[in-house]
This record gives sequence, structure tokens and C-alpha cells, in this order.
Amino acid sequence: MRKLVGTRHLRSEGTKRLVFSSSLSSGKSLKKHQNGLGVEDAKSSSLLFNNGSGRRGGIRLMMEACESFQERNFHHPMNPHRKELQSVVYQEKSLKEGDVIDGWVLETIQELKEFDLVAYRLKHTQTGAEYLHLDAPFDMNNCFAITFETPPNDDTGIPHILEHTTLCGSEKYPVRDLFFNMMKRSLNTYMNAYTASDHTTYPFSTQNEKDFYNLMSVYLDSTLKPRILNTDFKQEGHRLEFENPLDPNSPLKIKGVVYNEMKGAMSDSNQFFGTQLHKAILPGTIYAFNSGGEPQAIPNLTYEELKNFHKQNYHPSRAKIFTYGCFSFLKHIKFMNENAFSKFSALPPRKVPKQVKRFTEPKRVEVLGPPDSMVIDEQKQTKFAIAYVMNDKSDAFETFSLSFLSALLMDEPRGVFYKNIIASGLAPDFAPYCGFDSSVGDPIFTIGAQGIAKDQVEAVEKAIDDTFHEVIENGIDQGLIDTVLHSLELSIKKKSPNFGVNICFPVFSNWIHNDDPISTFKINYYLDRLRKELENPNFFKDKIKKYFLNNTHKVIFVMNPDPNYFDKQEAMEAAKLDSIVMALSDSDKTRIVEEYKEMEETKVEQAKNVEILPTLTVDDLSRKIIDVQMVQLVKEKAEPEFHMNVVKGTNGIIHVTSIVPFSLGEVPEHLQKFVPIFGDLLVRVGTSKWNYLQLAHQIELYTGGVDASPVLVPSLEKIDEFSFALKFSSYCLERNAEKMVDLMREIYTDVNFLGDLNFLQNCIDQAASDAASGILHSGHHYAKTHAAANISFYDSLINATSGIDAMRFLKQLSTEANTELIATSLQELVPYLLRKRKDENSHYLRRAPT
Repeated sequence: MRKLVGTRHLRSEGTKRLVFSSSLSSGKSLKKHQNGLGVEDAKSSSLLFNNGSGRRGGIRLMMEACESFQERNFHHPMNPHRKELQSVVYQEKSLKEGDVIDGWVLETIQELKEFDLVAYRLKHTQTGAEYLHLDAPFDMNNCFAITFETPPNDDTGIPHILEHTTLCGSEKYPVRDLFFNMMKRSLNTYMNAYTASDHTTYPFSTQNEKDFYNLMSVYLDSTLKPRILNTDFKQEGHRLEFENPLDPNSPLKIKGVVYNEMKGAMSDSNQFFGTQLHKAILPGTIYAFNSGGEPQAIPNLTYEELKNFHKQNYHPSRAKIFTYGCFSFLKHIKFMNENAFSKFSALPPRKVPKQVKRFTEPKRVEVLGPPDSMVIDEQKQTKFAIAYVMNDKSDAFETFSLSFLSALLMDEPRGVFYKNIIASGLAPDFAPYCGFDSSVGDPIFTIGAQGIAKDQVEAVEKAIDDTFHEVIENGIDQGLIDTVLHSLELSIKKKSPNFGVNICFPVFSNWIHNDDPISTFKINYYLDRLRKELENPNFFKDKIKKYFLNNTHKVIFVMNPDPNYFDKQEAMEAAKLDSIVMALSDSDKTRIVEEYKEMEETKVEQAKNVEILPTLTVDDLSRKIIDVQMVQLVKEKAEPEFHMNVVKGTNGIIHVTSIVPFSLGEVPEHLQKFVPIFGDLLVRVGTSKWNYLQLAHQIELYTGGVDASPVLVPSLEKIDEFSFALKFSSYCLERNAEKMVDLMREIYTDVNFLGDLNFLQNCIDQAASDAASGILHSGHHYAKTHAAANISFYDSLINATSGIDAMRFLKQLSTEANTELIATSLQELVPYLLRKRKDENSHYLRRAPT
């Protein structure tokens, strides 16, 4: 099944915004590698508000810490093998704090009742390595992750390059591309590595126990004992190479995987904006450096510096290890001690300074940056934000409270900032990385706008200040507070398919910054305290005065586009190469050619060693069939009909999915181009009964978000056969099932696209703005769909609906702003896409697996 592009899809590839992250979260967007701020694709937050299936705003609370990391979905049912581990379980239950087991001392045992987990925290006696295991008896999807604090001290990208080179072969496994080779020899459900602002993490998950230890062996050896060959440093980091590698008379180039990657990353206007904003708001700290690397600085890194950085940071004394799942941690600690940690001696403890020296007065910073990749309006490319350094992060409840406040302020469409900046027409979209970010030493809050003209900056700045005063005067709507509280309750119940991997990201952030990984799970404690604090009507008003109106550590940040930005970057690189060429002797040129040959020969030799890697065989696969019992089937009599399949082993969450087939051939040609954006707008614009604000309130109060999206379902037998359908889904607490179904039925049967035309245009403008600013990051998506368009009719439809033409159509809708035509066209689509006859609908309602 393939989702067609919509406003939400295009936005998800563009600007990201942090709406809610607390002491339970690392609170910012991350991606494997990239810059010190982190980029797209994974929201490393155990509590991240999102207003329904991917849109950036709103208050849909996600316990999935990195939803976008999940490229595949796996069903992780009750563990049929747990009974075989009864003797191990008995051993675990007989343990007590202070026990020393296989070189580890058991420091704490804590039951996490809300999550059906038991936490065991241990320390390695010989090296001081720290270890946390979350015992989840009924989850077969076991996770392992090891992280190292990797504080950068410059912009050379040393943590990022080291992450790459560790995966180029180790003492035990001298094989290049360890991860890619292990993917072919494993049944892993997740494998990755990522570089954040101040740490580097290597996580994996699998349901097979032998696979778990195979992967753990590779991960431990590759991180603690990598070979870090000079040839790998040149391949992954940077090197000089001739355009024709064997011809010293051809032009000289700077190459390297990370170097080229960061040239692309820092050409993205959003990434550039975020990195420069961090430099401005957190000067003199490790967060002012780009841990991914600045292209101009990366060639300054030396091989010796890389090796020394590994020696200082990739050591058991600097390591934090996390495991989750049903496999016994007693076997884990024995394996880690015998295969890795017992071979090391302890390093002296260290303290990495992470707090910024507070400003005595606000600062104003203006920079020139790259223009957007696809411009909606040439005169409106300015990005503007105000960033504030917030509380002392050691106060976990204060961090939680400010995260909660951020969710209230940033909600779409009911928050005051949305109303005063977006709905007012002042700006089409928020600036990149707006919201609360607790992933750094000092949490920061950012609010601003993008897609504005230079002369609108003052108006946006005034609107922000006026909004804070408005909240002090009028307070925050109780209905909005109730929906946030409901979302928190829902988040405690809901577990994602890869919960272990998702939760490890906020666990590590809290561990690194507060030395308290268990605080990630103290949601109920914080909620109970917050409810008591909210009895004081001035609770949030006082925080707004303290952290926003009277805060001297703030930066007013403006980034204007430089139309010559890319030409200047190329000229700088060319000038640098010219100076290098002028100093090259004939022997230097010969050395460059010989280094290229050596690099290629090393790759060939390493490829021969692949059989050294551990692998699974057929004998390692379980023959047991997992029995997921359907214990109840409920049918609603009213149309559209919903079937509810209740699955045993749930946690009080109910999911509903409705697949509504439709025929694109029956849709009039002039309406077909509106099909991709129909679903996202369907669940946002309101109905005859509720306007868009009331609908948003109902969705957030009773569900975890309602999602609708047109999909293409290809035939499994013939390449050019497929069908169209509208996928309509939601989830909720069990007590709200009836209200959720009624709400979905209301949207399905009575949507009103003609209600509030201003809001409809705002949705279109936001989507177009995000798509335009995110096209550089999503270039691979557009290239892939365009290249595949000639393979089959199915692929040509994918290109037409989610390729560059679809984005151009969205831009056209935003530029022309013929909202009445848009609304009328969408309303005319209703009878074609929302079938009413029962025989044309297929609905499934099930509880979520734990």
C-alpha cells in the first residue's frame, strides 16, 4: 500500500518543529549524522506533541520517541518463549541491590508499573561503564544501544566522521560496511547509528536471541576496537583526489562521504538556520559547534586527531548501555564483560561543561544564508525567530512544566501563536525548530516565522511580544489544557511497535544531562504535581513573565537569503583548491594517486572478509507459531460500518482503520489533481456541526489523532494492476472508543470544506512553505519517483501524485490563493472518495499490541 502525497506528506519532508519535549525527552530533531543541531527524520523525544499523524503542530502526544526512524512496522505480540525462561526469571526476582554479578554491581531495581517494566541499573566494577536494562516480559522485540558522550570542540565534524569510520571494520571483524553486511545476515528489526549534539549512539533491535548476540558482538567490537585505518578516514572524512583519480593532470577535488554529506546538509536553508541559531544562543559551549561538521572546516581534521578522539571518548568508562525486552539481562552482562569490558582499565572521571554563561542583555543577530530550494515568493524568504535560554535542567519538574507550556502555546490550530502569527495571515508558517528543546545543556525555546519579507520582521516580533502579554492577561483556555492532559494519559498507555528503540533516545538524553535515565518514565508523578500547581491561576503566567518577558538571555535572530550563496561557496572551495594545487610538487601528486589506489585496494581486501561476520542459519529460526487471538468482534449498525477486532495482550488502546475503495476513473479529470491533498484536509477543516477549532478540540480530547490519506494498492500478481482507496484511521483510550467512532463518522459523512476559507488557505500555505524549504533534503525522493515513472503505470502515478509535479501544484495553489476554487473542488470530490454503501467499505477496528 502506497500513500499518495498530501499537505502533511510534503510538510514532513520539510520543516520540523519541536512542540513538546520534556525532561522525559531529548527534545529535538535528530538524524543519523548531519549537524550539531540535528536534522529531520527522527524526533528524539519521548513526549512529542503532534496534531495528528505527522503534522508538526498540535498536541498529539507521542510516546514513540523517534517515530520517523521506523521505516518498517513489525507486530510484536506476546512472547511465546517466556515460559522457557522461568529459571532466569526466578534468578532476576531473587536479585537485590548491591549484588555483584559477572563483574557488574546491581545499583537499583525499580518497578515502572505504568509501563509494565522493571528497570535494573548496573555499573561495571572494572571500568565504570553504566548499564540500564528494562525488562519487558511480553515484548519479543529486544533492543540494544550503546552511547558515548562525544563533545565537539570545533566544526571539523569529528564525532560524525568517527561514527562513520567505526563501521569500516574492527579488530575482530575487519570488514568494510559492517552494518550493511550484517543486515544481510540478520533478522534485525532496526539497525542504525546517529551523531547528536553531544553524544553518538548505536542502536539495534531483533526478535531472535542468537541474532541479538551476533549484533551485540559486532556493535561492541566496532565501537570499542575499530581499526580506524587511514584509508577509511580518507574515504569517510575528507581527502584530495583528482577528477580522474589516476591522472595527476586532471583537476583536483576535495572528496569524502561526510564532507559531501555536509555540503548538502548545510545547503539546506532550514539546517543552516538552525545551526547558526545555536551558535548565537549558546556561544562558548559545545552546542555552538556543528558536530556533523561544517564543509569549510572538515578538511582541517587530521587522522591523528580522529584516533585521539576515539581513545578519549569511545571507552567503557565513557559508555552508557541500554537494553530492553524479554531476553535476560543476566546473559547480557556476562556477554559484555567477557567479550569487551573486562579487557579495559578504567579512565579517570570527567565533567563536560555544557551550561552557557547567561546574557545580561538580549542580542540581535542577522545572517545571510542559502535561499529556499523552491521559492513561493521571491520577496518572502526571510526566516525570523526569537530564542530564549530557559531553566536549569537539573530541575526535572520545571523542564516538564515548560514543555507542557510550550505545547499549549504552540498548538495548531488552537494555540495563541498559531492564531496571532499564522491564522492572522502575518506569516505562512512557523520558523524551523520552533518549540521547546531540552536536548542541550540549557533548554531553549524558539518561536518565529518563515516565508516573510524583510519589512515584516518587526511585525512578527511585535506579535510575539503581544502574544505573551495576551496570555498573562487572559490565561490559557481550560479546554486546551484538558486535551494536553488527555494526550499525556494516552501516551502512557500507547506503546509503539519498536518501543525499545524509540525510548532509548530520551533515556540517553536524560542519562547524559541529568544522570537519571529513569526520569523518562515519571510521567504520572509530574502530572499529579502539575495538576496541583495548576490550582494556582498564575502558575503559567508567572513562568511567561520569568522566562520570556523578563529574560535577558534571548537572541532575536534574522536570516535573509543570499542569492549568491552557492556561488560564493563554490568560489571559496575553488580558491582553497587553487592554493593547494600551487603548493603541490610532482611527488605530492604521485602520493595522491597512490593513496587513491591504496584506498581502493583496501576496500577490495576488506570485502573478502565478509564471511568472518556472524550469521543466522535456518536452525536458528523458531518453529513456534505466534497465536494472536481475536477475542471480540463488534459491528456498528450505523453507516459507515465499523468492525472492532479486540486483540488479547493489550494496554487499553483501541485502533480503528477503515479502507474505503474508490475509482479514480470515475473522478472528473479537473478534480483528480486534488485527490492527493484531500485526506489531510478532510480531518482538519471541520464539519457542518463543528468548525475547524471545535473539530481539533474533539480530536485531541478523545483520540490520539485522526488520519486520512488516499493510497495506491498495487496488485501482487500483475505489475500494472492496482486499486485506489482512502485510508481512514485513529486510536484512543478504551473508554473513548464510542466517541472516537462517532467522531470519525461525523468527519466521514459531513465534512465541510467550504466552512472557513482562511484556515483552508493557511493549511495550503503551510504545506507549500514546508515543501519548498524541504526540497533539498528530499531530493532523493523526487529523483527516485521521477526515475521510476517509466517503469510502470503504477510508478508513473506515484510520480504524478508524490513527485515534483505534485509539489508544483501545491505551490500553485498557495501562490494563486484561489481558495474558493480549492474548497469547491474538494467538496465536489466528497461523493467520489467517501462512499456510503456498505459493500464498498472495509473497516477494521483493533486494539494496539503492547
